[in-house]
Amino acid sequence: MSLAILLLSAILTTEERRSFEAAIALHLASDLEGAMRGYGEVLEDHPDFVPARLYRAEALWLSGKREEARDELSRARSELLLFRILAATFGSESELNPVAVKLSDAYPSSGDDSSRRALPS
Repeated sequence: MSLAILLLSAILTTEERRSFEAAIALHLASDLEGAMRGYGEVLEDHPDFVPARLYRAEALWLSGKREEARDELSRARSELLLFRILAATFGSESELNPVAVKLSDAYPSSGDDSSRRALPS
């Protein structure tokens, strides 16, 4: 069992986990508005839940809402730092959450917009 699954089960109830997984399914089906609503519901109860915040940021980015995506990522920076520490300690980042790796690479921590790269595909 991966660390991501352990963290997910420790934070979310079974119903919340199903809601989060449903939001991911909507995301994968390109229903970005539905996915963002689903992530928002999880974040209402767990505002520091990094996976929901990162997936929501990606959905915002893909919807063309670049500033909102950056704001969402800004809220997740301290949690993302913790995520990277956990990854370095317990396993690879890609095992923990590949979207976090993709988004953290796309949004470097410097405030300079010129250093931002396009989101990797």
